Amino acid sequence: MLSIYFKFSILLAERHHEYARSQAPAWERTVFVTLPLASLVSTKPRQAEPAIHWVPRQSPGTRWWCSARRVKFSLRNIALIVSTLVLRFSLVPLFAEETLQAPDRGPGAIASENSSTRRVASDKPHPWLADAPPAYARLVDKGNVQIEVDQPTVEAAGKTALTAFSFTLKYRMRFRIQELAKDRDEKRRVRIMVSLFDVEYAVAHRILLRDNYRPTKPWDTALLQHEFDHVAISSDPRMLAMLGSLEGRKSSLVASPDEDTNVSEAWAQGEIEKSVKDLQQAVEKLVQQYYVRLDKISNNGLKTIEDRSKFFSEVYSTDDLKSMKFPFIPEVVDSLKKIKPEAISRHYLP
Repeated sequence: MLSIYFKFSILLAERHHEYARSQAPAWERTVFVTLPLASLVSTKPRQAEPAIHWVPRQSPGTRWWCSARRVKFSLRNIALIVSTLVLRFSLVPLFAEETLQAPDRGPGAIASENSSTRRVASDKPHPWLADAPPAYARLVDKGNVQIEVDQPTVEAAGKTALTAFSFTLKYRMRFRIQELAKDRDEKRRVRIMVSLFDVEYAVAHRILLRDNYRPTKPWDTALLQHEFDHVAISSDPRMLAMLGSLEGRKSSLVASPDEDTNVSEAWAQGEIEKSVKDLQQAVEKLVQQYYVRLDKISNNGLKTIEDRSKFFSEVYSTDDLKSMKFPFIPEVVDSLKKIKPEAISRHYLP
């Protein structure tokens, strides 16, 4: 009689469990990914470890039946859920091209650096940097500036100097994947709930010169001042605040993968990378536009900017971002408000 009772209890629990599964509108897969911060220069690619664990949504009436199994497999499930990934984003360095003459540079004023660029590498900093005046030294430090002689690159561009910038973004993430019901067009829908944290960013600059450009007092030349105006634009605290706006951001992405797409943590990571890269590319494009604006108003450094304070205070302002149709104003506006006006005025050369 007792055995019949136990068999009936087990059968009833199984029925409850199957009913709960049939009522669940979707399957959820939970993946928590903690990304260790990589160094700014990474020499070897690192791949994600698999973290596959599918969890059906259960009603409260059936959770007691699965409690024993949860205890039994808890350690194994934790090991499967947690994986370690490394992300490193680095934008292609961009050039601001200058010359002692004033040629018509046209729309191609800023060019992308390619893999064929040959550089004169040196472990020692350029001797000019040791004698930089305080205002320049501050930009050298904040913009991580290196001055190099690169005759082939500068000569090929027909310029006297080039300024290149690049910035690196590192962060950690946690995310959760949820398969949703199909839309009216019977397209597959997947929601990714992501949280970004431990966001770090760095900017670096390279000022490239011809080997025959050797002024007696380089820090008194209009050319070098113009190059450092470019450096100031691409190391502006407001630009860095835009990247910093990713810190603590919680967002929900909805994607429509193909039916044969394996919805895995690697796939979700790719979708998150795309969303972050959208912001990166928008900031990159914005800096390019400000570079062009600076070259236009200063005639490539040959003409003095009449009101420098007004010109540099307007870049990255909310009104200016609206006029330039920057697509991420709601996401960055709070971070921009934290930058005080005196910090902006101190950042630029007088």
